[in-house]
Amino acid sequence: MIKHAEGAYGPHEHQIVPDFPQDAFAGLAELYDTYRIRYPQSLIDALCTGAGVTGDGLLMDIACGTGHVALPLSPHFREVWAVDQDKGMVDAGRRAAAATGVGNVRWMVGRAEDLEAPAGAFQLITIGNAFHRLHRRLVAEKAKTWLAPDGWLAVLGSNSFWTGPEPWQATAR
Repeated sequence: MIKHAEGAYGPHEHQIVPDFPQDAFAGLAELYDTYRIRYPQSLIDALCTGAGVTGDGLLMDIACGTGHVALPLSPHFREVWAVDQDKGMVDAGRRAAAATGVGNVRWMVGRAEDLEAPAGAFQLITIGNAFHRLHRRLVAEKAKTWLAPDGWLAVLGSNSFWTGPEPWQATAR
């Protein structure tokens, strides 16, 4: 379902506000974790370099799914907040963290739009290929308050699943 927020950008403009059911991914965490394309290490490295990550900061990963962004970035941060509205996704992320010995991730179930976080606390906020599912203006405004003065907001995604390096993508091409 899609809602329209009148006046979000001005008196005569409209913003489309996605209104996905909270259980849209219910029961799909294992499939999501298996088939969701991973982010390349070169992207993780570029985020750390660009954002000036020192290892002492905080990362927030919004709409974290099973942790495809939070877990690879976790060694570069003192603490990671990983939030997703689907409990199954968060539970799968917790299991993956435990299996790999990652202990600095705070897993949270909830909507990004409803999240409360300290102002100016985060060095990096990531949203991995899910920004289209969020109330973008609201989440971006909240993220701006959560970021440290020199912090970064990184919205990750791809143009096409056809261009990736996975063997199944080569077969599909």
